[in-house]
Amino acid sequence: MGDMSALRKQAREAIQAGKLPNSLPRRIWAAPGCGTCCTICGRPAEQDEVDLEFSRDGDGRDPGNHHVHVECFAAWEFEHRNFEAVRGSASSSGGTRLATSPSFAGEGAEGTPASSRSLSAPSTDRTIGRHEGDRTHNEARRDCAPETLGDLLYADKAKTPVSEKGWLGLVQSIGEGDQRALRALYERVHRLVFTLIMRITNNRETAEECALDVFHDVWRRAKNYDAAGGSVVGWIMNQARSRAIDRLRLERRKKPHAGGPLPPATASDSDKLFELSEQRRRLRNGLHERRAIKISFWPIDVLLPEPLWGRLAHRIAAETRREPVLLAMQPWCEPEWEEVAPGITCKLLATDTEQDRVSMLVRLAPGVDYPLHAHAGVEELYLLNGELWIDHRKLYPGDYNRAEPGTADTRVWSDTGCTCVLITSTRHVIR
Repeated sequence: MGDMSALRKQAREAIQAGKLPNSLPRRIWAAPGCGTCCTICGRPAEQDEVDLEFSRDGDGRDPGNHHVHVECFAAWEFEHRNFEAVRGSASSSGGTRLATSPSFAGEGAEGTPASSRSLSAPSTDRTIGRHEGDRTHNEARRDCAPETLGDLLYADKAKTPVSEKGWLGLVQSIGEGDQRALRALYERVHRLVFTLIMRITNNRETAEECALDVFHDVWRRAKNYDAAGGSVVGWIMNQARSRAIDRLRLERRKKPHAGGPLPPATASDSDKLFELSEQRRRLRNGLHERRAIKISFWPIDVLLPEPLWGRLAHRIAAETRREPVLLAMQPWCEPEWEEVAPGITCKLLATDTEQDRVSMLVRLAPGVDYPLHAHAGVEELYLLNGELWIDHRKLYPGDYNRAEPGTADTRVWSDTGCTCVLITSTRHVIR
């Protein structure tokens, strides 16, 4: 598969040539590749790859009009959304020339690659039109650009963010022995815990066992939780990371390398092996029988483990000599993904107004920069999917990064697109 910048260029050309639907498909069929050529890159889909199919109008009930690889679809989705943003800007400005070039995300206003531009303003920045004699684009940008990360995340004043107090209340109830509270907390965060451990250990069975241990530890340690030391999400994710690393060390001691110490794992190779095994697992679990899937569940950057609550409930019941809590709880109303800037979407898990802190999931589209900012507080990042560059350091799935108050990153971007858990200050000053 080619690099993402090349795929985006091919997707852009396919859009301009009218080879792809005018709207993103609402129905997609996934099946093993059968040698049909991809609409975007032209390469046939092999049998061990997932072939996505959808109709020409994007909403038909019969697959087969378009076949694309998963990575090609990601490139097309990104370019299509960028095209829609530019086209919407043109219509809203009455056809006047846009300050932002109507070229796609692969180029800047002067032909500069998108990967070299930082997105430090919300998507409305693209709608700024300019006539001769009007103020310059830079002046308009300064007026509308957010000053802090909080300004960017909470621009929609009508929406009420999920409070950190709700998470804290669950931990306090768990500390008092409430298994239902543990179940509620488990439903909120178990997929993030499992995904992080899976990325580190690269073994599903090990990840499930470690995830069980993490929530058992939460049950035991909840009464000692100190909110001053960090958010609930950060507290749990840190335990998950520690568990996974400890398990890796234990496995290496059990299986010493024949020729000496165990050689260090190559992150890129490990990630590729995991993605291949995960892809094959999905195929074995029913994708060979063609079926429609919702686009909202793609791509699979946050993994879903086998049901673990029953095993955890029985473990706690044996320890407490009480009946296990097995009934399904009322599902948590999970926050929606929201686009806060072109190519950047966030899911705000918890907002702590007293500490000016937010715990969130962040997705960067391929080739997009995260807004540059000075750190007003501690920032912790757990990478779940894709690759992320922070200055000259390249992070792989399972990696962790901590930034101290008063520091700043020169550049943060992703060539592949990525998803991470980010616990950070809302007072970060955007530059």
